[in-house]
Parts: sequence; C-alpha cells; structure tokens
Amino acid sequence: MRQTLKTRLWMWVCFVLAMGVIPVPALAQGNIFGVVQNADLTNPPATDLCWVGFLGQSDQEIRIELNTGAGYDGANWFDDFQNYPTHAAGIPYDYFFVNTANGTMFHLTNAIPANSFQQEDILL
Repeated sequence: MRQTLKTRLWMWVCFVLAMGVIPVPALAQGNIFGVVQNADLTNPPATDLCWVGFLGQSDQEIRIELNTGAGYDGANWFDDFQNYPTHAAGIPYDYFFVNTANGTMFHLTNAIPANSFQQEDILL
C-alpha cells in the first residue's frame, strides 16, 4: 500500500508539472552525474533515495523521479539538462538528496555546466 501511494503521488506531481510546460528552443548545455553513497560508503537502494532539484535559486523544479533524462540506478544518479528548454549554462541549480531509510541528506549547489559531462558525487 505504501509503495502504491508513493507511486500515485509521483504520477500526480508529474501530471501537474506537465500541465505548465511550454515548448521553447532548447538552450541547455551539459549533463551532470555521480555516485551516491551513504556515510558507510554503501549505495542506498533506489527505493530509499528521494531527490529533487530546483533551478535559478527559485521554486522552478528541474526534475522529479519520473522525468525522462534523469534517474538513479542504485549507485549512480544523472540528469541531462539538454532535455529542458530555457536551461542555459551558468544558471545556478540546487539538488536535495535524501535517504528516506535513515534521514541523511545532501544539498548540491552549482551552475549548469557548459561541458558535456560534469561529475558531482553525493555523500549522504
């Protein structure tokens, strides 16, 4: 039941966010990726990791769990800014990673890279 409720919540959030998407020319640059580890250097299972990002020090959400071009495979996270219109190199972003099993978190803040791949490892 808990997983079903979580899945329904994510689907609802995706639907609400999709309602406000307006197609414009893509200005995005690179990709960001990295390893996610707990303090004991193990990788949290995908079911325990919740992460979300915001663009330009605002409440404009970069991505959520079900977006295309972003994900977590149980060891590595990734996001592709090329999938997002109006996201240009140099715009600041914030990501929040939370291990829901133990409550540890990490706040990643940086700028959209101009290079093809930018590694950002996460230590919870």
